[in-house]
Amino acid sequence: MKIKHILILLFSLFLLSCGGSKDIATAPVEKHTLTIKEVVHDTTFVTVPDTATYKALLDCQNGKVVVKEVLVNSEGKNHLKKPKVKIEDNKLSVDCEARAQELFAKWKSEQKTEVHETVRNIYHEVEKSLTWWQLFQIWCGRLLLIVIMLFLIIKYLVKVYKPI
Repeated sequence: MKIKHILILLFSLFLLSCGGSKDIATAPVEKHTLTIKEVVHDTTFVTVPDTATYKALLDCQNGKVVVKEVLVNSEGKNHLKKPKVKIEDNKLSVDCEARAQELFAKWKSEQKTEVHETVRNIYHEVEKSLTWWQLFQIWCGRLLLIVIMLFLIIKYLVKVYKPI
């Protein structure tokens, strides 16, 4: 009796193993990547040379030097102002003022890059027609299954309705 149950169980397992495994459909995977690249830039500004000119005729009066006549008093082309001239105690002083200059500068720039990536697994079923050999095996399997089922049913009926 136990051998019969083992054979039925084994036969059922063989039938179950004939089915192909199906792929599991996975959900789409989305990746969002934001890359920020910060770059520090620096530069040097080139300034052109600049001159301010002062020319004058000097004279001596009462033992002291005085400016007799100013010939040229010009300011610079870019950033120099007109020279300021002073004569005190026989000392000549000339002052030229310049505006402040920025020669070096730094700045930052940001470069943003966004990447959206979506991964989808799409399974396509490919239908192929069966060959004649595969069809022959299927029909032989069906016939064998019917023969085995009939054999088991007849054997069961003979056992139940056995004449005494």
